Amino acid sequence: MTTHAPQAGQAVTLPATLDEAVAALTAMPAAVPVAGGTDLMTSVNSGQLRPAALVGLGRISEIRGWQYQDGHALLGAGLTHARMGRPDFAALIPALAAAARAAGPPHIRNAGTLGGNIATAAPTGDALPVLAALEAALVIAGPGGARREIPVSHLLAGVEMLRAGELIGYVRV
Repeated sequence: MTTHAPQAGQAVTLPATLDEAVAALTAMPAAVPVAGGTDLMTSVNSGQLRPAALVGLGRISEIRGWQYQDGHALLGAGLTHARMGRPDFAALIPALAAAARAAGPPHIRNAGTLGGNIATAAPTGDALPVLAALEAALVIAGPGGARREIPVSHLLAGVEMLRAGELIGYVRV
């Protein structure tokens, strides 16, 4: 894990694993996780948010793909909309691929991630209705290697999703 200080008082940590990212968020409670940054940068550029520190998730390869596990598709939170819109992913989950292809212009689809789309829970969260219909669950990574699952439907019902030091690691479909 590397840490940079681009401006006085502001640190950017670049973990290589999901557990390192959780540890960084636990050590810096004011830090904001960022992968694609499409929603975060809108808030920063408009002056609504000035994060004290950032935890960059872009180097965490384990959350940028998908795999089959126990009869389910396990989708990494770092999957971009562009990646989910490709034919090989569309063969896996056609409705989610269609939603990903509709997630804004190409620069947004290339940067924006599944986890960010879920975490912001914005009305433009193209993936949320599909994931709820598929009865998907979020795999939340917490301190000390802890993992827990919560149904996407709980997020849509307004249930508080993430606790301090936690990140969305995967979506189980």
